[in-house]
Amino acid sequence: MKTIPKHKWIKICESSPALLLLMMSLWWVLPVFAIHLFRHPFAEYFSSHLLYLVVIGIALLTAAGASVANAMIPRWEDAGPWEKYYWLAAAYTIQMIVTLTITLILDAYHLIRYYGGDAAGSIGMLFIPSVIFYFIVGVIGRWVARIHIYFVKSDKSERP
Repeated sequence: MKTIPKHKWIKICESSPALLLLMMSLWWVLPVFAIHLFRHPFAEYFSSHLLYLVVIGIALLTAAGASVANAMIPRWEDAGPWEKYYWLAAAYTIQMIVTLTITLILDAYHLIRYYGGDAAGSIGMLFIPSVIFYFIVGVIGRWVARIHIYFVKSDKSERP
């Protein structure tokens, strides 16, 4: 069976849980932040942009923690793809819980303004659904892998 050649950036990401965690965290946050920065000047709407800064800051801290943990306990290289996914999903879940907690504390002290609206229209409403999304992606990925293995096994058994 031929394997698909891996690109250099995929190899780099596979060996670094910090980069994968950052990609999981920021692929959906940075584009929305860029749109809000384009629409609302940073200095004038700093208290509204604070939510994004909290999310990005905690994502960076979590990635740094994952990097330190990987350096102290080099289990990442020996882990299979699903174990890696479970560790990333767990780290992402913890990250989102911490982000939500800090955001709620800042909101309780009225330090976040939400661009003149309320919290219902902010990215904070996507913290928990993003965790659920990654767990659903993991379950679907596991099913697809099992189906693939089933068909590969049945294909080999039909060969002469």
